[in-house]
Amino acid sequence: MKPGLAFTLVLSTSACRPDAQIDESSLCFLAADDRLEVQVWESCASDHRDAELSCAVEAEPEGGLRVTAEFVDGKDPNDACADALVATCASEPLAEGTHVGHYGEETFEITVPSDPDPNCADIDVI
Repeated sequence: MKPGLAFTLVLSTSACRPDAQIDESSLCFLAADDRLEVQVWESCASDHRDAELSCAVEAEPEGGLRVTAEFVDGKDPNDACADALVATCASEPLAEGTHVGHYGEETFEITVPSDPDPNCADIDVI
């Protein structure tokens, strides 16, 4: 095997690996009776080949809730803008009242039961 061939294969394999964006997706709150339910989205990403978006809502050890989102762009070379890529997730059941949550560097308060966030209505869901 030629020394340059192995180097070229490693370089091209790592160059195709998509980067993940953590807790940078847009976020809104859905109406819920007994839990925190959120929707995250990435605009214009539904047509990106191999793009993935996921989210989770988990209780933090010190109390409160942590919302996380991970977006992996498929690196589609097409610049056209299609619908948003959307993911929905929810916490375990919560007691009625106000709860503190965190998403990235942001802190928010959510009341259970909750009313719908009007920002959710503006999302083009596929």
